[in-house]
Amino acid sequence: MENKYKQWIEGFKKTLTEKIGSNVSEDVIKSCETCREVTNDKEMATCVRALMEGFDDKVPEESKRLEVMETLGSYCVSPMLDKVKEIRARSDSPQELIQGLNELYGGEFFQLSGNQLKSKLEQCVCHFGVGSSSEPISPTYCKCSLGYMKTLFSTLFDRSVKVDLVESVLTGGKSYTWRI
Repeated sequence: MENKYKQWIEGFKKTLTEKIGSNVSEDVIKSCETCREVTNDKEMATCVRALMEGFDDKVPEESKRLEVMETLGSYCVSPMLDKVKEIRARSDSPQELIQGLNELYGGEFFQLSGNQLKSKLEQCVCHFGVGSSSEPISPTYCKCSLGYMKTLFSTLFDRSVKVDLVESVLTGGKSYTWRI
């Protein structure tokens, strides 16, 4: 199994064990035969779809699923946080913060209008390959992006922020849109 896929699956299992318990974690992971030998993005998308179906089934409480996925998203963004802190240290205004973040990410992904900050992407940028899915994936999976965005912007602004996922391509939307 390619290392990046193995890391995600192990991270999911570890977070699920910490937040929900080892019995549920084992049940969810065991229920997914497609995850045993993932070698490419398409197989990972199939694996994630199956894991999320098992996760949704075995953990019916949405708040618990959200906690697990947000934690994973927070882990995912952590390698970027030192650079985000550098942007914060050299910026004198919200506009400069967002400009620096857009430069870091290599595009105009974040737009500030008054007190409203939005991010919109036309495709899935998850580096674990789920964007190659030909079928919709449970909305639960995209909740990791909430943890990613909350951690990213809490670090950038040095305070807690609220993030809403407005729509997601993986769940049938036309784009990924977050309101921060």
